[in-house]
Amino acid sequence: MKVTKRVEFDAAHRLYKYNGPCANFHGHRYVIDVTIDGPVLENGMVVDFKILSRQIKDFVMEKWDHALIMNRDDPKVQEMWEVGKVYIMKIDGNPTAENMVLEFWNAWKEIPGTTLVTVRLYETPDSWAEMSR
Repeated sequence: MKVTKRVEFDAAHRLYKYNGPCANFHGHRYVIDVTIDGPVLENGMVVDFKILSRQIKDFVMEKWDHALIMNRDDPKVQEMWEVGKVYIMKIDGNPTAENMVLEFWNAWKEIPGTTLVTVRLYETPDSWAEMSR
């Protein structure tokens, strides 16, 4: 059975070497939906939602919430360290919704007895990126 947990967070980013308004620093109210699959246990749950929520928040809130998320090749990285919380993408490329989903997917640690199925990240209410197994 599949279960999904939604977490919301605020962050800023910019798209380095991009020709458009998103080349400027700007923020979003992101929403991430994480779906896992597993058997229903004796207690009637696949996993306690508190455990799933904690696992998501351990990454999202520590790394991305109220942070400036940046491409590691962006020359502005050095001066932004002095401004506040900065997260440098581990993967190559800009902090697009697509790359952020991939970054989260790669960092996921399976909850025993479950499998990560889908990660969907909303950058705006009507725009998202999704990765599924």
